[in-house]
Amino acid sequence: AFEPTWWPSDQVLVALTWLNDTGAFPCFAVTIGATTLVTRALLFPLFVKGQANSSRMAHVQPELKIMKDELDKAGSKVDQATQLRYSQQVKALFRKHNCNPAVSILAPLVSMPL
Repeated sequence: AFEPTWWPSDQVLVALTWLNDTGAFPCFAVTIGATTLVTRALLFPLFVKGQANSSRMAHVQPELKIMKDELDKAGSKVDQATQLRYSQQVKALFRKHNCNPAVSILAPLVSMPL
């Protein structure tokens, strides 16, 4: 017999079994399909936001590359103040273009357990 634990996979199985047993769906295939569609619909705005952010990040790349090349020209003589200035310039560039590198991976991370 199935003894569910608190593992996420067990909880998903309990939820799918409950949905199937309530009579809302005729079989597990329909239950899984409907659950997938609802989950994708709920996560769709997150995916759109991630794609828009990725597009803005692509537009920032040329400027970012120029800044990185300037930092690389200094070679191993880069001091902490130069690194701090570079970091602040990158943050200002991201703020100017309204993009954040972490937002692009948010949607895959959220949908990974599902």
